[in-house]
Amino acid sequence: MKIKGDTAFGLVLLLVFAFGLVLSVGFPSKARLLPLFLMSGGVILSIWLLITGLRQTPRAMDEDKTEDNAESPVDEEEGETVTAESERTIILWIGAFAVMIMVVGFWVTIAVYVPIFMRGFGKETWRTAAVFTVAMWGLVYGVFHLGLSIPLYGGLLGLSFL
Repeated sequence: MKIKGDTAFGLVLLLVFAFGLVLSVGFPSKARLLPLFLMSGGVILSIWLLITGLRQTPRAMDEDKTEDNAESPVDEEEGETVTAESERTIILWIGAFAVMIMVVGFWVTIAVYVPIFMRGFGKETWRTAAVFTVAMWGLVYGVFHLGLSIPLYGGLLGLSFL
């Protein structure tokens, strides 16, 4: 039996979510509700992904293979071809986001990264980027600082303003 990439990805997701589920059971009672909810949903969806990948017949797999060879994936909205280079680009953007959070924390990262990402990758106007950045900052502030009273990570530089 040949395992497709989708099936292997579903298995990896299942392992990650199952590990998170087991880990979150040991959290204090007030802290475990959200992780249990999210991890349970992830386990259910990754099981569904695994089942659909495993139930696919060899004939359907061959049809998928010929369709994949016939044309490369295209982003319907922009009409751009999805390539390995475009995938590397988004992975670099995500990596930069993670590094910024670790170094300067969430508050500075939102204020700096979101407009740069929207202008550089999303090709949005400065006005749109500014409005979205303020809205995102306000949403995170409202949910985490005001609603949940959870201080967000200030980074290695300790830039947690709130």
